[in-house]
Parts: sequence; structure tokens; C-alpha cells
Amino acid sequence: YVESYKNYLESKGVRIEEARLLSLEEAYEFKEHNSDKLHATTFWLGTLQDNYFIWFYSTEGYGGTLCGISKKNGVRPVIII
Repeated sequence: YVESYKNYLESKGVRIEEARLLSLEEAYEFKEHNSDKLHATTFWLGTLQDNYFIWFYSTEGYGGTLCGISKKNGVRPVIII
């Protein structure tokens, strides 16, 4: 999803330096300063918990799950222009 969004933006003439998922550390930092902006949301993070699990964020907290088990999670890309 992130790569196709990057390609879409580039097709509109935007030069993209980097496109990736939000990391666990960035999610903690964002929540610490912007907790009022995260309501009823769940999304994948770009940080592995270990060799089998990937982190995700939900309004109930952080968790790790087998990649691909839940299709209800969205993505929050980091786009650097």
C-alpha cells in the first residue's frame, strides 16, 4: 500500500525521498504528544516484535500479531518529500 501511494504521488509530480510505515518508536512519540488525535483506529507499524510478529497500534494499546492475520488494520505511511 505504501509503495503504491508513493507511486501515485510521484505520478502527480511530487518527489518522494522516502515512504515507509510508522515505526513503534515514532508511534510512542506521536501518542505522547497527540493522544487526542487517535480515536477508534488500528494500524500496522513498520517494526517487528520478533521473527514471527509485527507490531500494530490500536486505541486499546500496542500489540503484536502474526503478519496477515488481521485485515482490519490500516496503515499510516510516513512520506518524506
